[in-house]
Amino acid sequence: MRALAQIGTGAATSLRASPQRYRSVQVVLDNVVITDAGKLGGYYYRVILNLSPDASSKSQSIAIGTLGAFEISGAAHHGNPVRLRYRIRRAVFAGAASRIGLLSVSFVRVDGDEGPKGALIGLGEVRLETSTDDNDA
Repeated sequence: MRALAQIGTGAATSLRASPQRYRSVQVVLDNVVITDAGKLGGYYYRVILNLSPDASSKSQSIAIGTLGAFEISGAAHHGNPVRLRYRIRRAVFAGAASRIGLLSVSFVRVDGDEGPKGALIGLGEVRLETSTDDNDA
């Protein structure tokens, strides 16, 4: 939490037992797979970062990107397993670092005119990572 709060102010930070200086935060989707029905396209998901309510009981949801057949297929050309990263603006963590343990990620499906039915995408893991990149999405 301390590291995220520091990143939220724009400062670089270190983590215990690491000499690295971390400057940004990412949501990582690991081992992303696409089903045969999903390969047909016609849909995408909005990827939403949900922060728990603050002291005023106000929750915050932030759109951080999209996920669909195009993104997965493009990433698969770089090898498997497919890993996708979504950078999070530093300011998101400036006031929310103490609530980070209650963070969640939602996937809101949006279909085209003839969206496929059933399961389209599978995810092995969704996690939050600090990064040494100095890129404030």
